[in-house]
Amino acid sequence: MELLLLTLISALVVIIVYVFFFRKSKEKRNKKSYYLKRFNRNKEQSIRHIKEVEALVLLNDAEDKKAFSDRDITFSEYLEKLRLKHENDYSESSYKILKRNKLSQSQKQEYTKKLIEQSEDLYLMEVDLNVLNKTWNKLVS
Repeated sequence: MELLLLTLISALVVIIVYVFFFRKSKEKRNKKSYYLKRFNRNKEQSIRHIKEVEALVLLNDAEDKKAFSDRDITFSEYLEKLRLKHENDYSESSYKILKRNKLSQSQKQEYTKKLIEQSEDLYLMEVDLNVLNKTWNKLVS
């Protein structure tokens, strides 16, 4: 009887420990997944935006033309600015840090803030692209 009770208690302890560690591990993977997914989504959006602006420039032969009426910047300068920002925001070292998932709490807060700022910048880039498309479509028509 004692052996059966001891076996049941041991089995319960093993199950509880397994479930506890499995859940913790799953939570860590989900957090890691959140940062990586957000980073990759932002990176893809940035690449897509750059390609769309490049296509607009090629279609309209507008490299040396002013990109915006309210800003003193040419398309080639604007594209260079976008590429530099992309290289800084989505560097391989940032990706490796996020993939490793060995961030302290303060680093996690910093990356959360950084990812939100990147999303806001991407939104503004999309607004810029919409303005460019409307402006250049009118000029072409």
